[in-house]
Amino acid sequence: LVPAAIVQILLQREARVARTQHFDEQAMHVLHLVGQQQGGVIEAAKQMLSAIAAHDAVRALRPGAACDAFLADIVAANPRYLAASVVDGQGSHVCAVPAVARGFDIADRPYFQRTMRDTSFQLGAFAIGRATGRRSLHFAAPVRDEAGQPIGLVLLALSLDWLAAELQSLPLPAGGTATIADRDGIILAHAPDPGRFVG
Repeated sequence: LVPAAIVQILLQREARVARTQHFDEQAMHVLHLVGQQQGGVIEAAKQMLSAIAAHDAVRALRPGAACDAFLADIVAANPRYLAASVVDGQGSHVCAVPAVARGFDIADRPYFQRTMRDTSFQLGAFAIGRATGRRSLHFAAPVRDEAGQPIGLVLLALSLDWLAAELQSLPLPAGGTATIADRDGIILAHAPDPGRFVG
């Protein structure tokens, strides 16, 4: 016969192993959900930027009511975005929503430099938007001339408040947390308690 104390130890060990396995499964499920969610956010931004960059009022890279109105419609229809801009090859805004002063410049932003250098979609990092004063994450894509050369870029500023609300909507296990950080390790969204860790 096995002593009762040994049986109790074995049962506790088995229960601990089962709890650990269950927690691991829940963590992998949440990781999968966050990955899917963020992949969808990025893919939607790519598609939106591609559509914006193809618009005639944008490709002209000239300030005007048509470009401003087009961007205003984009932002109004997509509340996840705080701002939309068209920028020339030197980093100066051509048109933007919300409106910015002529000559407003983003040439110092790393996403601008990478977009112009690599001529591809770029993801920024945590930022306080210069035009909005709000926490945001910028997406950028090139505007190309007829020969396919980059002549400027289009930009969307994703609201980190919106991103936090999306993350909060995921079914986290009891006591679980989820965090999204940028390439520099700065927290963009955290659940639960999003305001405490962001930035």
